[in-house]
Parts: sequence; structure tokens; C-alpha cells
Amino acid sequence: MTKHLSISYPSYVITDILAHGGKELSRDIHQIEYFDFRDSDAQYFSLPKHAPHMLETILKGSAKCARKNKNLDELGYVLQLEDVNDQCVISLVDTKNTQNMIEQTFNKKDWATVEEVLLLAGMEAVGRREYQTLTYSYAPCTATYTLTIVDDDDALLTVKAPNEEKMIGALTIIGYSMADVEEID
Repeated sequence: MTKHLSISYPSYVITDILAHGGKELSRDIHQIEYFDFRDSDAQYFSLPKHAPHMLETILKGSAKCARKNKNLDELGYVLQLEDVNDQCVISLVDTKNTQNMIEQTFNKKDWATVEEVLLLAGMEAVGRREYQTLTYSYAPCTATYTLTIVDDDDALLTVKAPNEEKMIGALTIIGYSMADVEEID
């Protein structure tokens, strides 16, 4: 059984879980950097001569967008660099058709090089998002809590328990009732 809650103050939930004997299982921090053409002007975009091979498809995809002389947002694209644990992913995503996505995974140690190549090509960072995924367990209810916090404000709490009785116990320790949550599964 799985329940989802939108949380305003995630630190209170964490405190409640730990105060009742819950244990932290994992903590992952993700950063996403968004890029667009410098000064929203595609005419300055150019393929760097010695760009790493791993960036070839991303840069060629960006060059196709630049030829239309509009920024990526106007064209319905997003270029993002995402840090996920020890790996990084760079993606050029068509927001109108998410199946048209160019994606490349690389080691986190190459992040600075990739960012530098994008800046040399004529891109600039236009936004950043950070989120954390925290996982806790609570043995008496055989429950797990997964808390996803976006930019230290919005949070989604997913609670999993084997049955309704255990779910009620898991929700009670964090100050919620069955009426407060949305059932997914």
C-alpha cells in the first residue's frame, strides 16, 4: 500500500520519524543546471573545435535549434545538466514531444569540462534546481518513507506499508490520518 502527501515543512516530518525510532536509509542530493543561448541570442552559438566526443550529439542538436535564431524556450526545448549521485546526465529535451530527447551520461568529475564547453559554444546557465531524496524506515510498522524536497520548499512524501493497519500506524507518527492522503496503489 502506497500513500502520497504534499508537505509544507519537511523538517517536521523528519523529526517525527526519527523521534519515534525511525532510521535514515539514504540521502541523495541532485542538482540540475539549465542552459540557453547566451543573452537568448542564438547567433553567437558555435560548435567548439575540440569538444569532447560525448557532447557531439548534444551540440549538434543545439546547433539545429540555433539556426532558427530563437532561444531554446521559444522553440520548446530544454538543455539541462543533472548531477545524479556519481554520474551526470546532459539532456536536450523537446518539451512538446518528450520522445525526441538527446541524452548523454558521464562521470561527475567531467561536470566542469562539460559546463565549460557549453559556455564556449555560446550557452549560458539560466537556472538551477536542487532537490533531495531522503529515505527512512520505521520498523514497528514495516514502513518506508521517501521524502523528495525541491529547492528547500515543496516536498512530496511517499509512505509505503504492507497493509492498511501498518499504514495507519506509519501515518500517525508523523501527525497525519488516512483522510489526509491520496492513495496511488
